[in-house]
Amino acid sequence: MTPDASVLVVEDDPAAVELLEMACRATGLQWSMHVAGDGPEALALLHRIGTCPALQPALVLLDLCMPRMSGVDVLRVLRGDARTRGLPVVVFSASDRECDRRDAIGAGASAFETKPMRFADLCRAVERLDREWLLGGRP
Repeated sequence: MTPDASVLVVEDDPAAVELLEMACRATGLQWSMHVAGDGPEALALLHRIGTCPALQPALVLLDLCMPRMSGVDVLRVLRGDARTRGLPVVVFSASDRECDRRDAIGAGASAFETKPMRFADLCRAVERLDREWLLGGRP
């Protein structure tokens, strides 16, 4: 992947997005990060709904618990559409419940990662995501 790998972060908590951006900077990753605050906004970006330009990210990081539309429902829409069926979607959630993991994988998540509570662990998590899903693209 190129050093500016495009990543769509679907997350309703601005503080969580800011921490993710800080972790990328701290680890030297140069993701081109796009943010959708909820499921409908993410689908509009990915499916070119309305005036939004179509986004073709290399990876989607998807929260589970969001207003308006759950992450599992977003996954079902993405997997039901030929344009987004093969898109790598990693659920990145605060939940560590096995039933949430099972539901997300069952709906088509490529993987399920529990958001780390410590910043150092978050840095390791974004490095692992980069290595596993974006082929370790760096400058």
